[in-house]
Amino acid sequence: MLRDPVMVAMMTVILPIGALTDRVGRKPVIITSCVGSLVLSVPAMWLIGRGSTVETVAGVAMLGLLLVMLQASVASTLPALFPAHVRYSAFAIGYNCATSLFGGTAPLVITALIASSGDHLVPGYYMAAAAALAMVPLVRMPETVGRSLRAEGPVGGDRVAVESDVSVRV
Repeated sequence: MLRDPVMVAMMTVILPIGALTDRVGRKPVIITSCVGSLVLSVPAMWLIGRGSTVETVAGVAMLGLLLVMLQASVASTLPALFPAHVRYSAFAIGYNCATSLFGGTAPLVITALIASSGDHLVPGYYMAAAAALAMVPLVRMPETVGRSLRAEGPVGGDRVAVESDVSVRV
């Protein structure tokens, strides 16, 4: 399979990219992934559609790198945006509902758009549009690197005192 070498490469670079987010911040890496998706989605789909093995691997690798940049950042970024007492519930509900709604319907929408337009670059346009929409909250999102997540409010927001029956020793 052509995607297998790309998957191995993604597994190889996800940890170094995650470490990079600890040094330069999560927000710059996520924004870079978003801008890359905006600019490179259509060319990547064009390469994939060319039929050559080298071009297909190049197109999938471009998309894979952009995806791994996002995935290396999301798990540490999104939970930090919520207060501690609702952090994982809010993250899980928001992330999974959005993934189900938009990721789950994407194949149906893209297939319908290809059928009506005849343009096989529609998946690239769809990804670029999603990236453009994602830029709006991303530029407003606070940086989460280096912030303590213990019993505080959302990063960049008002701190919330949380009472607990459990004592945590540091």
